[in-house]
Amino acid sequence: GLDVWEYRDELARSDSNLAEIRSDLQEIRVRSFDIQETLQKEATGHFPSASAHRIALEARAEKNAEDRLLQAMRLVDKDRHIAQGGRGLRQLVANSTANSTGNGQASAQSGITCRDGRACSALD
Repeated sequence: GLDVWEYRDELARSDSNLAEIRSDLQEIRVRSFDIQETLQKEATGHFPSASAHRIALEARAEKNAEDRLLQAMRLVDKDRHIAQGGRGLRQLVANSTANSTGNGQASAQSGITCRDGRACSALD
């Protein structure tokens, strides 16, 4: 049958990926603000020297952050497919526990089984 523990592991990885994306977005915002601030100071005559070098360094750092964001977005796309599979898993559990045997009791053999061998749901 389906392994509930693998499903939980995938959900944990999905949460971790979303946290990484949030962190990358925050880093991009900070770097973008720094670049804008440097450009503004350059335009007003502050930092007439060395600011071009700093802008180049900041632009390179922003590019690296954007590359990480794109990688994280690909992970989110994968997570979305896993989540859709998770909805299917929950539906499978609902269907398997709704089926009943001839004597009116739910079949313990259908659906997901927990580690102790009894029938369980994805929420166990």
